[in-house]
Amino acid sequence: MARTPPDLSVVSFCYVLERGDANEINQRLLAAVLRDSRIFITSTKTDETIVLRLGVLCAATHLDTIKLALEILGQKAMELRQEGR
Repeated sequence: MARTPPDLSVVSFCYVLERGDANEINQRLLAAVLRDSRIFITSTKTDETIVLRLGVLCAATHLDTIKLALEILGQKAMELRQEGR
């Protein structure tokens, strides 16, 4: 059976709320995730927009790790939404 080489990638994304400054919100989300310290994400700026990045650079990364990253991002985003009310 032929083996498929693993996909190693970096995904870029922005979190946008209905109101508020998207750059500030993404900086706050980045800070919250880094404070949590279970996953590590980075940021960059493109056309004056803060963009968050999640890198999956190890071929041995398990799906559970990706699911955990998405769970943490969702949890921190929800906390930001609740703070904004």
